[in-house]
Amino acid sequence: MSASAHSNVGASSASRWMACPGSVAVNAYSPEGKPSIFAAEGTAAHWLVEWCLRIGDDARDWLGHEIKVDAFKFTVDGDMCIAVQMMLDHVRAILECCEVRDPILKIEFNVDLSWIRKGMFGTADVVIVAGGTLYVIDYKHGRGEVVEVIDNPQLRYYGLGPAKFYPGVSTVIMTVVQPRADHPDGRIRSVEEPKASLLEWGEKVLGPAVDATRVKKPSFAAGSHCKWCRGLATCPTAFEHAQKEAVLDFSVATDCMKEGWAPDAVVQVEVEKLAQVLRAKPFLEGYLNAVHAEAVRRIRSGEGFPGYKLIRGTARRRWKEGMSAEYFLTTRGVTLEELYTRKMATPTQAEKLLAAAVEKEDRKEAKEGLKEFWEKPVGAPKLVTEDTKGDPIEPGDTPDVPEDEFETVNQFC
Repeated sequence: MSASAHSNVGASSASRWMACPGSVAVNAYSPEGKPSIFAAEGTAAHWLVEWCLRIGDDARDWLGHEIKVDAFKFTVDGDMCIAVQMMLDHVRAILECCEVRDPILKIEFNVDLSWIRKGMFGTADVVIVAGGTLYVIDYKHGRGEVVEVIDNPQLRYYGLGPAKFYPGVSTVIMTVVQPRADHPDGRIRSVEEPKASLLEWGEKVLGPAVDATRVKKPSFAAGSHCKWCRGLATCPTAFEHAQKEAVLDFSVATDCMKEGWAPDAVVQVEVEKLAQVLRAKPFLEGYLNAVHAEAVRRIRSGEGFPGYKLIRGTARRRWKEGMSAEYFLTTRGVTLEELYTRKMATPTQAEKLLAAAVEKEDRKEAKEGLKEFWEKPVGAPKLVTEDTKGDPIEPGDTPDVPEDEFETVNQFC
């Protein structure tokens, strides 16, 4: 399976293009990155949600099933089952508890907002119509970015389509189910809005925001919404904003030459200044990562990037496909409880478990036998400065790996 087409003024990117109209044109002409393993995992989880709802299964019924998304393969494990089941339980609870005898359930609902402006469409995960109440439920599988429901343009976008389509609706309840990310309001969060208010927002805010992207010279604005913009690394507005964020007042008002100063005196940075530095982190971190990815792209394409090169990084061992390491380990005294938490232990962890399970005189032979079941893949490319030891990887020798496998600058932020 592969990801479906997206509108350039779609729901998932609304927070970006509504804040920065010029980003629509920038993204249209910016090269697309390699498929992200995190996005692909989210697509796999959505696929599992969809089919469990369609045929009435629980997530655990698919445990061990393999799902292919783009160039990736995912095996439904305990972690995915727990997350997906939270979404299934929430949807089914609404269907069971609503007062209407036959509520309408729509899965992967095609949202058409062409009545607001042409080219506006998207897909809502789950839509339920129960009398005068419309439920719009969006599943988020990711851990990294916690999604808010208040004033969320993506949720409102998804709510507008069915709200217009079902005239009997008067209230819209929009929900985010994000099982793998903590939030003070819980992992299932909802906001309620009158249909009339939502339609007014579509007419007075969303429509004009689309118009702003389609003028001859759209405006640009930098901020937290830049995170997923493909043109971030080369955007002049983002560069200027990064400069302003980076030029912080790190000065500490102290006179080291004044009478009475001692070498062991400790100069404290004011907490307000530390807070200022911390507030600058999200944008600067995202901008640096974008520039890092752009440098990798240019080196891989043969353009080069001054002062940097790609070398072969180290890789962790992994289990071979189709090899029963589990059987090998459990027949030598390692229990399933030890071997599994949410996922099977890594080869390194398994070696320690094996050493503890077998007699001392048998450990060497057992460790050698385990080698049959693991492999060490070729290390993914790593971006380093030119003076770093290691032979550079030539563009033609660079493997076609996802961008996520390249080390980012997060370690420096």
